[in-house]
Amino acid sequence: MLSPSERAVLRRWYETELQPRLSKLPAREIVQGAAMGRTYAYAIIAGTLIPHLRHYPNLAELVGIELPGKFAATLSAP
Repeated sequence: MLSPSERAVLRRWYETELQPRLSKLPAREIVQGAAMGRTYAYAIIAGTLIPHLRHYPNLAELVGIELPGKFAATLSAP
């Protein structure tokens, strides 16, 4: 379980590192790579929705970046 401050750190990482890269991908790639619906993927691309934390590992993999080290194990666990 992440603390509120850890969630804030991840949100900033998402907004600065992950979302700009996701915005350049076709929705189809995000839908398939992160196992989510097309509408959800379009909202992520547009930056109008912050995805659930469970999607971060797959989204990071799609764009070829790693999760911040201290969160990798926590977010990748089933």
